[in-house]
Amino acid sequence: MGVVRVETVVVGPLSTNAYVICNNDSCVVVDPGDEAWKIMRVLRGRRVLAVIATHLHFDHVGAVRDIVELTGAPFMVHRLDWELRDAYAELAMSWGFKAPVLPKPTFVDEGFTAPLGLRIMHTFGFLRCGAPRAVGGDCPSACYAGIGPSPIFLLYSPYVSMTFSCHLSRPSGLLG
Repeated sequence: MGVVRVETVVVGPLSTNAYVICNNDSCVVVDPGDEAWKIMRVLRGRRVLAVIATHLHFDHVGAVRDIVELTGAPFMVHRLDWELRDAYAELAMSWGFKAPVLPKPTFVDEGFTAPLGLRIMHTFGFLRCGAPRAVGGDCPSACYAGIGPSPIFLLYSPYVSMTFSCHLSRPSGLLG
C-alpha cells in the first residue's frame, strides 16, 4: 500500500480535529468541521478520494460542502446518522452556530471498504471514550491506535459508531 500518513488539522471555534489520511498523492478527509481552507492547505493539491463524517455534529461537518465542491470527492456517512441531520441542525442552532448545508451522501455501512483500504466496522452508541479505550487509544473523535500491524481508526456517532481499519505498520510517526 505504500506509506500512509495521518495529519491532524485543528479547525473551528470548538477546536475540533479533522484528519487528512494520505497514501502518496491520494487522500481521505475525515471530519472536516470547519475552515476548509486550512484542510485544503494541508492537502497541498493532493487528490481527495472521499470526505467521511464520523457523525453529523456541526463541528465535524462544517467544511464538508466546501471540500466536496472544491475536490469533487464523494461525501460518505452512515444512513442512520443522515436520518438525524435535522436534529443535528437544531443542535448547532441551539449553540448559536449556523447549521451546515451538506451535499447528498454516499451511505456506508459495516464491511464497506472506503478509499485507501479503510474498512468500516460499527460499534454501538455515542461511545466517546468507550470504543477507543477498548483498543488502548485515547479520546479524540477519530483516533488511531496501534494494535500490532493493524492500527484502527475509531469513529463514533450518536447512533452508530464507525471504526475504520487499515493493515498498516507505523515507522517513525507514519503509518505505512
